[in-house]
Amino acid sequence: MTMTPASTLPETTRPPAEWYTLNDALCFEAERLPHPLPAGLLRGVGVFTAIRWLPGLGPFRLTQHYNRLRDNAAFYGWPCPWPDATAFGKSLADLMARPPFNTRPTLLRVTLLPLYTSLDDPKLAANSPVATWLTHRPLPVDMDEASRLFVNTGRARSLQTVSFERPHPGVKHINYYMESVSVQAAVDAGFDDVLRRSAQGLIQEASRANIFFLRSQDGVVLTPSVASGCLPGVMRQALIEAAPTLGLQVLEDRIEAGQLAEMTGAWMSNSGGGLIPVDRIDDHALSTEAVYVLLGRLSEALAAMYTQ
Repeated sequence: MTMTPASTLPETTRPPAEWYTLNDALCFEAERLPHPLPAGLLRGVGVFTAIRWLPGLGPFRLTQHYNRLRDNAAFYGWPCPWPDATAFGKSLADLMARPPFNTRPTLLRVTLLPLYTSLDDPKLAANSPVATWLTHRPLPVDMDEASRLFVNTGRARSLQTVSFERPHPGVKHINYYMESVSVQAAVDAGFDDVLRRSAQGLIQEASRANIFFLRSQDGVVLTPSVASGCLPGVMRQALIEAAPTLGLQVLEDRIEAGQLAEMTGAWMSNSGGGLIPVDRIDDHALSTEAVYVLLGRLSEALAAMYTQ
C-alpha cells in the first residue's frame, strides 16, 4: 500500500479523483482499502460534508462544515480526526494549495468512514481507525461577479413530490440508496429531481438540496423547518443569515404539500450546486424571472460572508 505524508506531498503531485488519508497520510491505492460506497449507500455507514472551495477565496463556511461533520460523527459514536476547525482547515488547505485546485473552483467532499464496523450496527468497533475519504470535482462557477458567484449556471429544474422518509434526516450520512431509486423514477417521469414530503404531508427537501419558496401574497421566503425532517444544510443556514441584510424575511415553518399552489417561485440550495432555480413542481409551473433577480442579490450577500 503506497502511503505518503500529506504534509510532504510534492507541489507538482496531482491528486487522483479520490483518495484516502489515514493518520494524515495519503493512500493512492484506495482500492486496497474498504470502499465506503457499498456499505454507505445501503446502511449509511459514513458521514460527510461537501465544501465549496474557490481560488483566491478558499472554503465557504469551513467552521460550520467542521462542526456538522464532528457532530454527525459523534451521533454514531465515532471520533473526529481533527480536534478543531483550525486543524481541519489546515489539513485541507495543504492539499487545496496545489494544482489543479489553486486555479479552479472545486467541490471537496470529506467523508468519515470507520474501517471496521458491523453493517448491522454502524457503531464504531473498539480502536477502529477512521478513514477520511476525499473526492473532488470542478465546479462551474462564474468568478467574475459576486451576483453570479453562487447562482447555478445550469437551467432551472423540475421536481416531483414523493413520500419518502430518509433515516436520520438531521445527519448528513451517505445512505442514499432508496433515495436514488426515487430520483430515477422521477427522471423517468420527466422530472429532474424529487421533492420529499413526510408521511404527514410536510414538505422536507429535494434529494440532495434544501428548498426555498417565494410566497405570492406577501413576498415572504419560506423554507421547511428542521423539525419537518430536512437536513440543516450549511448553505441553507447561510441563506437564512444573509436574507435579513437584504431586507428579506425568511420563515422556517411547516409547509404542507397543499400550500405549494401559493408559491410563485422556488429554488434549491447546496454547497455544490449553489442556488438552483426551480421552474416546476409536479404540474405547478413557477416563475423564474423574479427568482433569478433575487438569487443574484443573495449571491452577493453570500460572497460577503467570505470575509466574515
